[in-house]
Formats: sequence, structure tokens, C-alpha cells
Amino acid sequence: MAKLKGLEKVEQAIHEGQLGVARDVLNAMIHGHPCEVSLRARLGDVYHMLGYPIDAGRCWYLVEDPSPEQLEAIEAFEKSCGHAPGVILRKLKIKCYLEDLSTQAAQDKVTEVLETGPVHLNPKEFIGPYSRQPRLKSSDGFSLLGCIIALIILALVVIGVISVVGWIQH
Repeated sequence: MAKLKGLEKVEQAIHEGQLGVARDVLNAMIHGHPCEVSLRARLGDVYHMLGYPIDAGRCWYLVEDPSPEQLEAIEAFEKSCGHAPGVILRKLKIKCYLEDLSTQAAQDKVTEVLETGPVHLNPKEFIGPYSRQPRLKSSDGFSLLGCIIALIILALVVIGVISVVGWIQH
């Protein structure tokens, strides 16, 4: 039911010319329903209306039987990724298991991309809830910086003590 209300809100926003609102609602819906290819396709429509062909192509990438207009945007997206399968998959941000994608065509397309290139790509790096790479927290960066500063101070203290002892002995 929430999905239906969200789609109604998207259509209302589009009707009122509030394409940014429609985009934001669809992005939130995709986060909640990452396997639903139709939501990505609708977001592609909104990006197309906004004049962002590369983003539209990214969203239309998994569409079955894309139109010539969609194919043109998909080609622009692929070109923006340097036609690199790994980059394409990272930018698609597929946060569900491959077999859970809502259409067989989407599953086949992702499998095809995984198998292109000089080596087969590991799906676990790009697809599914496990594809998120661990990131440092901001506090980890401060801890690292603090350790580096402490080591520099310690080194300066040791150099100072050695210099003072050497000066006293002479």
C-alpha cells in the first residue's frame, strides 16, 4: 500500500511540474524496494524529463526492450562509465540479490555485464545487500590523525632529550 501511495505522490508531483519532488520520492522508494525494476524505470523517466540523459540511462539500464530514446540514454550512461563493467555495476547500486530482481530481463542484463570484460566479476562486490564496502567513520579519521600527531610529538621529545644529553656531556 505504501508503494502505491508513493507512486500516486510521484504522479501528482509530475503533474504539478515538481520533478525534483518526484525524483526524491522515487529514490526513497527504490531504497525501500531495491529489487523493483519498474521504480528505476520510472525514475529514468523523471531524469529524462529533467534533462539528465546519463542518469536516465542508469535508471533505464535494466529495462526490458528499451525504446530507441532509452537506448540512446543507456549508451550515454555506458560511455560515462568508460564501458567498464565494474563501474557500470557500481553506479547501478543494486542492493538486492540478483535472483530477487523483479524481472528476468534485469537478471539477465546484470549477469551479462558480470560476464563481460577480460575477467568475470564477482557478483558479491557489486550486487546485493552485502555489496556495501565498510567505510571509516569520521571518528576513525580523527583517531588516526591523533595517533600520527602523538607519534610526531614523541619523536620530537626523543630527539630533544638526545640533544640535551649530548649537550650536557660536552
